[in-house]
Amino acid sequence: AYNSGESGGRRRNLPHLVVVLATGPRPAVKDVGFLRDKKQLTSRYISFKSESPSVKGFLPPCIPEPWYTFFMVFFMVITIITIGGNILVIAAVIHSQHLMQGVTSSFICSLAGADLLIGLVVMPLTALQIVEGTWLFGRQICNFRYTVDVTSVTASVNSLCVIAIDRYIAVTAPLRYQYVLNRRRAILLVLIVWIMSTTISFFPINFGWYRSKSMDAQACYENPKCCSFLATKAYAVASAAVAFYLPATLMIFLTPGSFSCCFMGADNVHTKCGIIYIPLSTILSSQLAGCSGTRSKQKLKGTKNGENIQMMSRREQRALKTLSIIMGVFILCWLPFSVILPVQGFCRSCVSDGLFYICIWIGYINSMCNPILYSRSPEFIMAYKRLLCGEMSKRTPLLLSWPDVWKLCHSASEENCTCSDRKKKLFNKSNID
Repeated sequence: AYNSGESGGRRRNLPHLVVVLATGPRPAVKDVGFLRDKKQLTSRYISFKSESPSVKGFLPPCIPEPWYTFFMVFFMVITIITIGGNILVIAAVIHSQHLMQGVTSSFICSLAGADLLIGLVVMPLTALQIVEGTWLFGRQICNFRYTVDVTSVTASVNSLCVIAIDRYIAVTAPLRYQYVLNRRRAILLVLIVWIMSTTISFFPINFGWYRSKSMDAQACYENPKCCSFLATKAYAVASAAVAFYLPATLMIFLTPGSFSCCFMGADNVHTKCGIIYIPLSTILSSQLAGCSGTRSKQKLKGTKNGENIQMMSRREQRALKTLSIIMGVFILCWLPFSVILPVQGFCRSCVSDGLFYICIWIGYINSMCNPILYSRSPEFIMAYKRLLCGEMSKRTPLLLSWPDVWKLCHSASEENCTCSDRKKKLFNKSNID
């Protein structure tokens, strides 16, 4: 500790200097070069970063305090809309007999349930960590948060993928659809989606298989106030592939095929792409040995086959457009995070904490957008209206488009019909169609 110089062996006050540094303010990372142990340096730096009250998540400490209030309100609004919207979707499906009977409703409830978990668990904990600048709940809750996060996101993505497969079969093979996908098989597909999503998240996260071996990652795992997802290269690539790239590729290939077949059915009466509505009396009085794929719009006796096909084609086109918008929003929201996750696995310093949280919140916003995009469907519009306003009878089937409902209500108001007469008129109109 002491060193004698040439001028009289004078003692240097090096120990006093060390005391001043130890009792003074905590040094910045660039000023602590005298620490020789790199692991100790990393641990102290992460501890300093998580314990400092001036560091609030990825936001620079120089931002004024009102900005933190803005981000708190912003995260709160997104969380509330996500929770309320997905609860409304599930309630609309359960409350509506028409939506409940469809096979697709099982997949929609699976998607809404995954998005609801993101809103209930993942969004509040992530927002609190960003605003406070540290993790407040310990290692066990951190593992629980990431388990729910990976499970919900993977289930949401794969539910969208199953919906795309369901719509593709419904459009390209309508006569075989009810045999290929029935209610029991739909529930089985939903169970497979959730079992697979839980498997790739619960065991790797809770048993530590995903953990990176880098010094930064090890120091974070030892610090109860650090909750960062620092995965190995293999887990980062595998999770990104299973949760995004494979489902997105499948959806990109299936959706254009559904569109081409649906639009072909609008112009040509083709048994592969169009659904022909034939009354029971016509079937009993005629011997239909088969259907030929002619290109002329022939009308069967006693039916309005051409009008029915055009109406069905327009309905399928509208449903496919809604599905395409939902999938497009999904790809736009989750593409940034799916790109930086493998990059972070190979190069930790290439992805800052700020960029990581920005990309993951863009992905979370997708869970908020899905219930809003469902409102393009006339069936969901009427189900939402019935839930929120209570204007329609529960037994009224949801088979009318929104313009037809508006015309019926408008005509009913002009004729001074009572509420029961209007419901009866709407019910009779749907049965005729």
